[in-house]
Formats: sequence, C-alpha cells, structure tokens
Amino acid sequence: MTIRTRGTGIRGEDLAAAHFASELGARVLARNLRLAGAEIDLLVEDAGDLVAVEVKTRIGTQPALPEEAVGTAKLRRIERALAAYAQANPAYEPCGWRIDVVAITLGADGQVLRLRHVRDASA
Repeated sequence: MTIRTRGTGIRGEDLAAAHFASELGARVLARNLRLAGAEIDLLVEDAGDLVAVEVKTRIGTQPALPEEAVGTAKLRRIERALAAYAQANPAYEPCGWRIDVVAITLGADGQVLRLRHVRDASA
C-alpha cells in the first residue's frame, strides 16, 4: 500500500465517520477494529443498531466505482468480526446488526465528488 493510497483511505474513513456522526446522529464506537480475522473500518451505533462500516475510497480517475470492490467474501469476513464484537460486548448482543458500505470518490484535489452510503449491504 502506497503512502498516497493509505492517505486516501484515512481521508475516506474520516469522511465516513463525519457522515455517520454529523448527518445521521450515529455514534462512532471504533475505527480499524481487528477481530476474527477481519478488519472493520468503522464500528458505529446507529439508532440502537450495531453497524460495521466498510469504507472504500477512490480517486476520480480510477475506472471502477469504489463499492464494486466489496464482494461477498469481504462481507462474510466483516460479518464474522461483527458477531465476535457483539459476543464480546454483551450489551450489543440483543441489538440489530448490519453492514453498511460507504463508497467515496475524491477528485485529484481531495474534494468529495461522490459519497454513496449503502445501508445493509449484506442483504
């Protein structure tokens, strides 16, 4: 992973966290949480639900949409990690769970060209 790629990913996670906190009133519980062989980019509590958020950020010159990079295998790994978190934190076990994807496209200048929030991406 290059420094530019890492910086792009961090910028995307910051934007996604702000989206959940500011626009949706959700509470960000953790970032880059590693559990059960997977990483959860953002762990969020949203209206009583426990939400694992996969953030994909791309620079606008890339041909594929960021959300296209999240496949079934990735969603299953995130689901295992989310289940492990809920099991280790009994307060969240009875809550609803879901996996959301936030896909962000940035311009070469770092400005947001597109932010798409896919709610319950595993459904």
